[in-house]
Amino acid sequence: MCQAFEDRGVRYVLVGAFAINLYAGRIGVLVATADCDVRPPADLGSLAPALEVLRARGFELEAGTEPLGSRPRDARGDPARACVRASRADVLFDLPLEISGARFEELWIRQRRYSLDGVAIRLAPLDALVRSKHLADRPKDRAFLEAHREVLERLLRAEEEPPR
Repeated sequence: MCQAFEDRGVRYVLVGAFAINLYAGRIGVLVATADCDVRPPADLGSLAPALEVLRARGFELEAGTEPLGSRPRDARGDPARACVRASRADVLFDLPLEISGARFEELWIRQRRYSLDGVAIRLAPLDALVRSKHLADRPKDRAFLEAHREVLERLLRAEEEPPR
């Protein structure tokens, strides 16, 4: 999907546990997650092409547990609809239109590039991902942070070390 976004010129960064998992893979650790969170800019000009890419690949789109109409503006305004869910039998993507503690432009400027099977993937910076989980303070985020505390601390230390 990331390659399709790149080909279409869609700006995005991966966020959430899936993105953290890509960082964790560098030290041989796997962090389980059921979906992939893709953070696009929330403006209509950026969101519409992302949704078109997903529809063209057979994804069903919903926001706030209701099918998303053909107009992306259907996903904005109502906090319950501030995340678009793109589902297909084999994969699930969530497109949060905001995450706690970070605006899209900050994440975009500080993004990290990761290569997976030859595909360039844009990741939100690790410190922003961890900070967002702390700020969201949902039960699932608290559980994630506690379960992976040592791994996250190791990863954050490694991010601070200068390259050798």
